[in-house]
Amino acid sequence: MQRAADDLEVGPPITREEISYSVNVLLQSSRLDTIPNAGEAADTLRGVKAITGTATSEITRDEFVSLARQYALARDELEKTFAALSEDQQEEARRVVRKMQAALDERKQALAEEKEKLRVARARLAEEDQQRAAEPRRKKTLAELEAAQASMFDGQPQAVRSLYAQ
Repeated sequence: MQRAADDLEVGPPITREEISYSVNVLLQSSRLDTIPNAGEAADTLRGVKAITGTATSEITRDEFVSLARQYALARDELEKTFAALSEDQQEEARRVVRKMQAALDERKQALAEEKEKLRVARARLAEEDQQRAAEPRRKKTLAELEAAQASMFDGQPQAVRSLYAQ
């Protein structure tokens, strides 16, 4: 995140809402509040949400740097909490993380496939548009125009005569 802040030219790669959502998901899925001695780590993660606040503007570079520092503090707190767990608890935590990572990888793969389908569909539409633009428009003949007009009135007497009739 720190490197991203250094390279920040256009705008942050993530919104305030996305950060808030990701912290909520992280806290809920990890059940960090239920782990002994993990309160400080949970509070540090909540601090990430506090930095983004309730503003609706894009995250500033300074806020982005603060977020990077807060995430680093949270990582350090989580490492301390993890080290304090028993070997069995650590292995269970690793298993849960592997399961979460597999689900994330599966979701990323599905998104990549959807993006590729969208790219192919857009390319096909663009090609069709180019072909349509390259083809000269065919003009209807007088007979076709009169037939279309007659079919609209189903043989009823016409109040207005065709402009094409002579």
